Amino acid sequence: MSNKSKQLRELLDALTETLVADEVIYAGLKAMVSATIAEKRLNLGMNQTEFATHMGVSQGLVSRWENGEENFTLENLSKIAQKLSLEMQNPFKEKPKAKHIIKSNIVPFPGTWHGSRYDNSANYELMEM
Repeated sequence: MSNKSKQLRELLDALTETLVADEVIYAGLKAMVSATIAEKRLNLGMNQTEFATHMGVSQGLVSRWENGEENFTLENLSKIAQKLSLEMQNPFKEKPKAKHIIKSNIVPFPGTWHGSRYDNSANYELMEM
């Protein structure tokens, strides 16, 4: 690992040390939304004041949106998407269940006895985590 990579890893570790998963998700979503608004506004050739007039809000509110300082309501996001010709999508997706195949060598008899025959097909077990 290069020195820069190590320093970046240490910085990220220090920044995220006290964050919990939901805070990281929230910060990431907020940053993506803010960046998308600013990028789309710039691509349309509007400054913040022009976009604010287009939206019917203050320039200061547009600035807070783009700097991630404003908590978006679904109503505001919907209006912003409409004015910027952006598609709204459901941010929720089902997490895929992780599947692991585990070979058990610890249990002396992981299979079952059928009369005088031992069946070890249970030696491999599919577990959902």
